[in-house]
Amino acid sequence: MEHRYRLDGSNAERKVKTTCPHCSGKKCFTRYKDYGTGEYIDDSVGMCDRANKCGAHIKPKEFFSTNPDKRIKTENNDTAVYEEKPMINMPVTVLRKTLHNYENNSFINALLSYFSIEQLEAAISEYYIGTTAALFADEDPCNLPAVFWFVDRLGAVRAGQVKLFTPDCHTAKYTDSEGEERNYQTWMHYLLKKQYQKASTAISKWLTDYIESPNKVSCLWGEHLLNKYPNKPVAIVEAPKTAFIASMRYQQYVWLATTSLTYLTKERCKVLKGRKVVLFPDVGIPNPKTGKTCLQVWQERIEDFQDLSFFSFSTLLEDHATAEEKEKGFDLADYILKALSAAPLEISSNDIAQIPVDTRTGRDFGNLIMATAWMKDGRLYDILYDKHGELITTHEKLQSLSIFFNKAFLPAKLDGVDCLINIVKN
Repeated sequence: MEHRYRLDGSNAERKVKTTCPHCSGKKCFTRYKDYGTGEYIDDSVGMCDRANKCGAHIKPKEFFSTNPDKRIKTENNDTAVYEEKPMINMPVTVLRKTLHNYENNSFINALLSYFSIEQLEAAISEYYIGTTAALFADEDPCNLPAVFWFVDRLGAVRAGQVKLFTPDCHTAKYTDSEGEERNYQTWMHYLLKKQYQKASTAISKWLTDYIESPNKVSCLWGEHLLNKYPNKPVAIVEAPKTAFIASMRYQQYVWLATTSLTYLTKERCKVLKGRKVVLFPDVGIPNPKTGKTCLQVWQERIEDFQDLSFFSFSTLLEDHATAEEKEKGFDLADYILKALSAAPLEISSNDIAQIPVDTRTGRDFGNLIMATAWMKDGRLYDILYDKHGELITTHEKLQSLSIFFNKAFLPAKLDGVDCLINIVKN
């Protein structure tokens, strides 16, 4: 059953976003609506999209506790529930129509400098990345938005997120009529509705029913892969883009995305019951309102559903991100692309003062050897060798070793020979 007080947009109408009364951000605040009367509860009651910079989420119960006179008295009051509307899926044919034109896909083109065509094709087929003309202003037919399809564990197509990307693989932005910078993104159902309206044709009944249905993004992005890989541990990030990129770099996980910092909920995580789950929150400075980082927000959230799975956190980003990267809200995709584009580090054995630590990783990690080199100028590096003591440039256990030991091994050269080095202190 549906509760009476819900965020605007839960029904047929498109949500109206206003200026956040808590941080003054424009068009980022979604208000709670009383679906018994159709009125907003109060302009201050709602949720801000700027989770990292604001994080405001004032719920009706919290508002009414300090403003009891503003609670609307009805026979059933705020506990009233209404007839539950059925969940409507999108036809799989809509998804299939987008699985083409990758040579003009802005997201895929941005990744060609980092990954091979074979790697990208394999990842595209796993996650059903699509291409579409989104009718954005000044849209270039040779640089089109990507579609990130949300398919649940039963194979139902729940939603499609549409995003245009810049060549450096970030969401493209534009300046609106009020001078505010906005993202070039939308949802497939809004796009389809716009296409019908532009063609002056009647909107399909399924689309009308879908727009009126609640909880459209009710699953984790990539959830459909859980059945395909039942024995793999699960890794969760915030953005679908990040999960896609990480899946080509750390293949020992099934990579899923929440889409939003606040979308990590027990309801969405029920499909993870019994799985080992590693969370990779974005880094950033503490939220000025809550004083919490993304890591702390997710740590608090999973306390309510530790009974579902074994959850753990990677601090890879927290440990390696610079102050500037934290200010920008660096995520795992940023880290991966930065590592892939960086010029290889070069060191000489003549500059090594000593190697006091020599860690043998054991059979679980291919019996690799991590030798910590202390340089004469005070720098520290971990150098990776195989079990025979030979420098290596790749290994099937490399990524699992990196995650387990919280290391970031990058391509480098030792005395001109290709190798892998983790920077401990530079």
